Amino acid sequence: VENDASSVLQWLRERSPRGAAHWLGRYHHALKLLRANANGFGKAPESVDCGEDLREITFRTRYGNTYRLVFLVRSDTVHVLRVRSTGQPLLTPDEIERPE
Repeated sequence: VENDASSVLQWLRERSPRGAAHWLGRYHHALKLLRANANGFGKAPESVDCGEDLREITFRTRYGNTYRLVFLVRSDTVHVLRVRSTGQPLLTPDEIERPE
């Protein structure tokens, strides 16, 4: 996840430092929503092929680009597994970093 978010931020900073700051604010807001009610978000399409109850939350940038956080809830812990941007294909089971 950290690599995904870092890659998005680096790409955005090179093009628009202000856009990167806005993206980071939206990302942190999505994490806050997850902490409040992770089970309130729908299943990610990857759940079917993965064999896990993967869920997703989406957020939009000020220019309308959609990003999604793919996450897993185990016990009382939310594990954000990946950050995906608009146009990226669905994750394959090999691309999902599962918590121990």
